[in-house]
Amino acid sequence: MFTLLTILPLLLYFLGILFLALGGWQLLKLLAKLNVYVQLLIDKEQHNEQL
Repeated sequence: MFTLLTILPLLLYFLGILFLALGGWQLLKLLAKLNVYVQLLIDKEQHNEQL
């Protein structure tokens, strides 16, 4: 019982870090997509100004 009580917080801590890491990765991918989209919009605007 004592070992379970000492392992459980560590397990929850590890799962929390894993969840945050995965969440952060998803967020980075989303930001990357958004950045590409914004860049495309900016290029489009500059192209329209040239015409």
